[in-house]
Amino acid sequence: MRVPVTAASLFFALICGCSTTTENIMDVDTVIMRSAELSGQRILVEGYLKYEFEDHNLYAAQRYALEWSRDHCISIGLSRNAEPDLESASGQWVIITGILSNEFCPPNSICTFSCSQRIGVFVENVQVRSQ
Repeated sequence: MRVPVTAASLFFALICGCSTTTENIMDVDTVIMRSAELSGQRILVEGYLKYEFEDHNLYAAQRYALEWSRDHCISIGLSRNAEPDLESASGQWVIITGILSNEFCPPNSICTFSCSQRIGVFVENVQVRSQ
Protein backbone atom coordinates (compact mmCIF):
# COMPACT_ATOMS: atom_id res chain seq x y z
CA MET A 1 0.00 0.00 0.00
CA ARG A 2 1.37 3.39 -0.97
CA VAL A 3 0.46 6.47 0.99
CA PRO A 4 0.04 9.54 -1.25
CA VAL A 5 2.00 12.64 -0.30
CA THR A 6 -0.28 15.68 -0.33
CA ALA A 7 0.50 19.37 0.09
CA ALA A 8 -1.14 19.27 3.51
CA SER A 9 0.96 16.30 4.66
CA LEU A 10 4.14 17.99 3.42
CA PHE A 11 3.23 21.19 5.27
CA PHE A 12 2.52 19.19 8.45
CA ALA A 13 5.82 17.33 8.08
CA LEU A 14 7.73 20.58 7.63
CA ILE A 15 6.10 22.20 10.66
CA CYS A 16 6.08 19.20 13.00
CA GLY A 17 8.60 16.79 11.56
CA CYS A 18 11.66 19.00 11.69
CA SER A 19 12.16 18.30 15.36
CA THR A 20 12.16 14.53 15.04
CA THR A 21 12.31 12.90 18.44
CA THR A 22 14.64 9.98 18.86
CA GLU A 23 11.85 7.84 20.34
CA ASN A 24 10.28 7.51 16.87
CA ILE A 25 13.51 6.46 15.16
CA MET A 26 14.20 2.74 14.77
CA ASP A 27 17.45 1.05 13.88
CA VAL A 28 17.76 -1.23 10.85
CA ASP A 29 17.67 -4.51 12.80
CA THR A 30 14.49 -3.44 14.64
CA VAL A 31 12.79 -2.64 11.34
CA ILE A 32 13.83 -6.04 9.96
CA MET A 33 12.41 -7.83 13.02
CA ARG A 34 9.15 -5.83 12.95
CA SER A 35 8.73 -5.70 9.16
CA ALA A 36 5.46 -7.69 9.07
CA GLU A 37 3.88 -5.32 11.59
CA LEU A 38 5.28 -2.14 9.99
CA SER A 39 4.72 -2.91 6.29
CA GLY A 40 2.80 -0.12 4.58
CA GLN A 41 3.55 2.37 7.34
CA ARG A 42 5.66 5.51 7.27
CA ILE A 43 8.73 4.93 9.41
CA LEU A 44 11.88 6.69 10.56
CA VAL A 45 14.91 4.42 10.34
CA GLU A 46 18.51 5.22 11.19
CA GLY A 47 21.51 3.56 9.61
CA TYR A 48 24.62 3.80 7.48
CA LEU A 49 23.69 4.64 3.88
CA LYS A 50 25.44 3.25 0.82
CA TYR A 51 23.96 4.60 -2.40
CA GLU A 52 26.46 3.47 -4.99
CA PHE A 53 26.55 1.27 -8.06
CA GLU A 54 24.64 -1.95 -7.22
CA ASP A 55 24.47 -1.07 -3.51
CA HIS A 56 21.41 0.99 -2.61
CA ASN A 57 21.04 -0.11 0.99
CA LEU A 58 20.75 1.14 4.54
CA TYR A 59 22.96 -0.85 6.91
CA ALA A 60 22.74 -1.36 10.68
CA ALA A 61 26.40 -0.28 11.03
CA GLN A 62 29.26 0.96 8.88
CA ARG A 63 31.14 -2.33 9.35
CA TYR A 64 28.22 -4.23 7.78
CA ALA A 65 28.33 -1.89 4.78
CA LEU A 66 32.08 -2.47 4.38
CA GLU A 67 31.51 -6.24 4.59
CA TRP A 68 28.41 -5.96 2.35
CA SER A 69 26.51 -7.95 4.96
CA ARG A 70 23.19 -9.04 3.49
CA ASP A 71 21.65 -9.85 6.90
CA HIS A 72 21.88 -6.37 8.42
CA CYS A 73 20.51 -4.14 5.68
CA ILE A 74 17.33 -2.82 4.14
CA SER A 75 17.04 -2.05 0.43
CA ILE A 76 16.01 1.48 -0.46
CA GLY A 77 14.13 2.98 -3.37
CA LEU A 78 12.51 6.28 -4.23
CA SER A 79 8.88 7.11 -3.54
CA ARG A 80 6.89 8.55 -6.39
CA ASN A 81 7.52 12.32 -6.68
CA ALA A 82 10.28 12.19 -4.05
CA GLU A 83 13.71 13.53 -4.86
CA PRO A 84 15.93 13.13 -1.80
CA ASP A 85 19.63 13.52 -2.51
CA LEU A 86 20.73 9.98 -1.62
CA GLU A 87 24.01 10.17 -3.55
CA SER A 88 25.39 13.06 -1.48
CA ALA A 89 24.32 11.30 1.74
CA SER A 90 26.05 8.03 0.75
CA GLY A 91 28.75 6.92 3.15
CA GLN A 92 27.16 8.69 6.10
CA TRP A 93 24.94 7.93 9.09
CA VAL A 94 21.40 9.04 8.14
CA ILE A 95 17.77 9.04 9.21
CA ILE A 96 15.42 8.01 6.42
CA THR A 97 11.71 8.74 6.36
CA GLY A 98 9.73 6.49 4.08
CA ILE A 99 7.15 3.77 3.57
CA LEU A 100 8.21 0.24 4.51
CA SER A 101 7.21 -2.54 2.14
CA ASN A 102 7.34 -6.31 2.64
CA GLU A 103 7.06 -6.69 -1.15
CA PHE A 104 9.88 -4.34 -2.12
CA CYS A 105 10.83 -6.84 -4.77
CA PRO A 106 7.75 -8.95 -5.56
CA PRO A 107 8.22 -12.65 -6.35
CA ASN A 108 9.01 -13.45 -10.00
CA SER A 109 10.49 -9.98 -10.52
CA ILE A 110 13.99 -8.93 -11.41
CA CYS A 111 15.13 -6.39 -8.83
CA THR A 112 18.37 -4.72 -7.91
CA PHE A 113 18.39 -5.41 -4.20
CA SER A 114 21.12 -7.17 -2.32
CA CYS A 115 19.75 -7.63 1.18
CA SER A 116 18.60 -11.07 2.25
CA GLN A 117 15.10 -9.84 3.18
CA ARG A 118 12.52 -8.81 0.60
CA ILE A 119 11.73 -5.69 2.58
CA GLY A 120 12.62 -2.17 1.60
CA VAL A 121 11.90 1.46 2.27
CA PHE A 122 10.52 3.80 -0.37
CA VAL A 123 12.41 6.94 0.67
CA GLU A 124 10.61 10.24 1.04
CA ASN A 125 13.31 12.14 2.90
CA VAL A 126 16.90 11.64 4.04
CA GLN A 127 18.61 13.58 6.81
CA VAL A 128 22.33 13.26 7.49
CA ARG A 129 22.80 12.56 11.17
CA SER A 130 25.48 14.54 12.97
CA GLN A 131 27.79 12.28 14.95
